Amino acid sequence: MNKHKTPAELLSYKGLVAGLGEILGKDCEVLLHDVSNPEHSIIACANAHVSGRGVGSPMTDFGLRMLKDPEYRKLTGVYNYRARTDDGRLLKCGVCFIRDSLGEVIGFLCINMDITKISAAREALDEFFRIDPANAGVPEYREHFSKDVDDVVSGSIAAIKKEWGGDLSALTRSDKVKVVARLDGMGFFLVKGAMERLSEEMKKSKFTLYAYLRSVHSKE
Repeated sequence: MNKHKTPAELLSYKGLVAGLGEILGKDCEVLLHDVSNPEHSIIACANAHVSGRGVGSPMTDFGLRMLKDPEYRKLTGVYNYRARTDDGRLLKCGVCFIRDSLGEVIGFLCINMDITKISAAREALDEFFRIDPANAGVPEYREHFSKDVDDVVSGSIAAIKKEWGGDLSALTRSDKVKVVARLDGMGFFLVKGAMERLSEEMKKSKFTLYAYLRSVHSKE
């Protein structure tokens, strides 16, 4: 029977263990170690199913190393390192060193978070958002999701007016031909009623615009 007496200063942390276990959830194990009794160091635990240990379980090999190595004992703790359970689950771990009034380490407050599901979800998201290396240099296209044909035409004309500074009717003939060429390249004239709408914007007849379009095609 273990008759080791745990320091009173350390016992006051037991309530913190239970509270953190509730706050952080079932995938997060919280352990309190009495470092003066490494063979049965765990004196309080919450969500112990994460590692399968419980009160009276021994300190891990890494815990013993932290106790032995003076470089570790200078720290306030060791945070955000990874570990694996015997059944292969991935844990994100952290250890806070608890000290007495003389500054000596008397306990470890350990938090072990099972991130196996989170890691799998991240891998799934990485795959979902994966970009083919062959297309890595292709610029993002700002696609306009139109609700009807009129919206398609209006959106294209609005974009062109923005490019050319506003009023299309004020452009020179040469610039109007360039606008027609630009719209043609965008597939604008594949939409029914597009030519009529552009005619209104440029204040030119459809026949004139068709002439511009023929001029564009003749140069291709």
